[in-house]
Amino acid sequence: MTEWKNVTSVVAIDSSGFTPDSASTWYSFRTGKTRHDYLKTTISVNTTDKSLLSFHVTHSRCHDSQIAHIVLRASYRVKKSTCYVMDKAYDSDRTHQLIHEDLEFQSMTPVRDWHASCVSGKYR
Repeated sequence: MTEWKNVTSVVAIDSSGFTPDSASTWYSFRTGKTRHDYLKTTISVNTTDKSLLSFHVTHSRCHDSQIAHIVLRASYRVKKSTCYVMDKAYDSDRTHQLIHEDLEFQSMTPVRDWHASCVSGKYR
């Protein structure tokens, strides 16, 4: 039996998008049945015992940083973490502010570089 603790060490967050249709793009174009369905799933996982803490599904294409706060808050309600690990798609000042000020924990997120000399923001 797994004993649940109030705090875990590391939570990983990532997302993936896909079309639920199995037809190729060329077939859809040739038959005139264009594909409009798209799902994007975002999950947060406790890396210690590999348990799912929260998930979010959208029916449209959206950037990861737009739904990060939803998954972070849901994950935080289930189990608090000392560190959140995300890829650079989640690098936004809004996400860093939520983690550092509201949740009062740390994050490990690579900085997005838009080929600029510096990236601005309080947490970057």
